Amino acid sequence: MEDAHSFVIDFDNIRGQGFFAVFDGHAGKHAAEWCGNHFHEVGILYCLSNPLIFFGTVSARSHPRVTQLSDS
Repeated sequence: MEDAHSFVIDFDNIRGQGFFAVFDGHAGKHAAEWCGNHFHEVGILYCLSNPLIFFGTVSARSHPRVTQLSDS
């Protein structure tokens, strides 16, 4: 199992707002590394289009798009 992590300081250019995550390697090293590098990019699109949504819901709804992008 290969884990990856992500930390983005000043997430979405908002000073003091951060994105921090650990991605387990259950789907393989490539998937964990891709998510570590790109998941926040997909997540922010959902946040911006649904500003009142809980981030846990954003994470779940981002999964199909992340899968599609990481497979290409």
